[in-house]
Amino acid sequence: MGSLSKFEQLRLYLKALPASLEEVSPTDVDANVNRLLNFVLDDEWVQDVGEEGAVNRAIEAALHKFLPRNDAGIFFISQRGKGVEALADVLEIWLTKIPNSMLLQNWLRSSIESSKKCIQSHGGSLPELPKARSTTAKEANRQSETQLTLDGLVAPSKTQVNPQKSRIHKKPDTKVLPNIDDPNYVDTDESDDERK
Repeated sequence: MGSLSKFEQLRLYLKALPASLEEVSPTDVDANVNRLLNFVLDDEWVQDVGEEGAVNRAIEAALHKFLPRNDAGIFFISQRGKGVEALADVLEIWLTKIPNSMLLQNWLRSSIESSKKCIQSHGGSLPELPKARSTTAKEANRQSETQLTLDGLVAPSKTQVNPQKSRIHKKPDTKVLPNIDDPNYVDTDESDDERK
């Protein structure tokens, strides 16, 4: 595969989805998959489950018609269009921002495998992946400075991507109160039990 990133590979596969699938117009506001075109995190989810969990939840909400996944992580792709294709961009932006996210890396792997399975199960052949072009040592050095390697995945450096900043609230690690002293609490003697 050369220097072709997993994100570029996913883009190629999503664009090559079979024409027999329902095409969702990017202007269809009722199509959940189009949430990927204007991907925004829910502030309440960011507060409750953190940024990584909120990204995961937003992707699940957008792809809910394609889920659940099977044991191999493959989900059933039943639509095509710009909304579906935007999945590659969303994953690239957020994996660049949260490079060690196993949830998002799993989404990337599952999305690649699911799109491959969809193409092949409809009798299509996978698009040919472009071969890596030869680069000079200077270009290779510059590329290595602007890319992060993520467990075999390649994404642009953080300086190249400008994901929407969301408010992040740090939740305490525990729900145990740090101080249980109540200045208004009055302790009284227990009365004798007069039951017979």
